[in-house]
Amino acid sequence: MRHAEINEAHWEACLDRAFNVRVYARMWYLRLAAPAFDALVEMGAEGAYLRVMPLVWRKKWGIYYLYQPMWTQQLGVFGETEIDAEVLSDFWEAIPARFKWWDFYGNEGEYGHVLEAKGNGVGMDMDIDCGERVNYVLKLDRAYEELAAAYDKQTKRNLKKAKDMFVGFEQVGEEHIPALLEMYRADAGRKQMHVTDADYACFERIMRAALKQNKGSVFAVKDEQGGHALCYAFFAIDRGRYYLLMPASSEEGKKRQAMRYLLDELIAHLAGTHDVELDFEGSMITGIARFYAGFGATKLLYPHIRKNSLPWYVRLFKR
Repeated sequence: MRHAEINEAHWEACLDRAFNVRVYARMWYLRLAAPAFDALVEMGAEGAYLRVMPLVWRKKWGIYYLYQPMWTQQLGVFGETEIDAEVLSDFWEAIPARFKWWDFYGNEGEYGHVLEAKGNGVGMDMDIDCGERVNYVLKLDRAYEELAAAYDKQTKRNLKKAKDMFVGFEQVGEEHIPALLEMYRADAGRKQMHVTDADYACFERIMRAALKQNKGSVFAVKDEQGGHALCYAFFAIDRGRYYLLMPASSEEGKKRQAMRYLLDELIAHLAGTHDVELDFEGSMITGIARFYAGFGATKLLYPHIRKNSLPWYVRLFKR
């Protein structure tokens, strides 16, 4: 289904019912993150969408290919019922042949069936590769005391030191977005040389859109005098899931464990809420993964799908 043919109301209704919904597939988010995308749609009675799969694509050297757009951790197939191997096989088979290269991420709801689907795929060649990526998620339906008791020793020790060093954490407005982006680029951005000015401009639009629709929040931790922020964190919020999309700390904030303090304060604020969870959005970097796991978060896996049907003369350049 081409982009112009997608019925947005049916799409959103499908995601509202989906057991594995992710904010990245919401139409408002995806249209900002991806300049061009089509979709595969399984339709039911009266045109209702039962399952959907975004196909985010580009064209280079005359060749169409599927890729994972910046600022989207998980896409893949979404639906109300289990995404088993047969469903995955059917969707993969339906991807148009004009897409000669696939390199995208599925979602946690698909992970357990990906390898089985690869084996079941009728006509699937051996160029398909199924890897795995790591996420950490913390369910917040228990009391804060119970959640905090599950923190690891390092997290508990550092929080004990940090709690006397700050004014506190607070929710801040849209006017803080430039400062958040500047702080992020000065820290993590230095290690992400592939991220362009256009990518940051794209994410700024995502943040502003989320805040205007009450689908996101920015939090900050300030120093003892309340003068300047030591860290920020932007969360997208969808169906009770808080996605940590952009954490940013100053050098002083890192030394004083400001981000650890911010996350603990948010956990305390949301603790005991049914069907609410904190999605740390990664990470594949060992140190960051250990930091998130320290809050008692559960390690979850999602698939990385690659398929190479490029002409032989193009494959030479992909080696």
